Amino acid sequence: LNCTIGLGSGNTITDFGISSFVTPIYGLYQKNILVANNTINGGTGSTSTCYGIMIQNANNSNLDIFNNNITLLTSGNVKGIYLTGGSLTGGFINTINIYNNTISGCINGSASYEFGGIIHESAAVNANIYNNTITNNYGGQLLYCIGSSAYSTNLQIYNNLINNCHAIDDNFGVSRA
Repeated sequence: LNCTIGLGSGNTITDFGISSFVTPIYGLYQKNILVANNTINGGTGSTSTCYGIMIQNANNSNLDIFNNNITLLTSGNVKGIYLTGGSLTGGFINTINIYNNTISGCINGSASYEFGGIIHESAAVNANIYNNTITNNYGGQLLYCIGSSAYSTNLQIYNNLINNCHAIDDNFGVSRA
């Protein structure tokens, strides 16, 4: 029921990469998730989507993602932290916090794909994305440093540093709704 990845001294995940879907930290149908203090650096050789941290279908779940360092290299899509799916039922009130993470040095070498630093597409009553650093990243045709298309009653995005991020065709997005 409670899922913790990292904390304490965290995990170091490096030198990974295959020809398709890559996700070093992945949670599916988990509740009360904490992902903290991890270093993720790799993806070389990947030709499809490369996720650093992906949480999917965390129904009615609280979520904290903090103090993670992510660098991804691929010729496919790059998603540093990606939350997707999930639902709220039975009057449950949940909170998602994404803070103090660094996504830096990510390279997507193909104009056909996109870079997403932090993408929040998960159901939450309260969602807070703050004090993250997204810097020195190079993406494909689309670049979303912080994006949200989620169903959040109270969505707060603040105090994030975004610097020196470039798309191959210079489309740049800080946030989407």
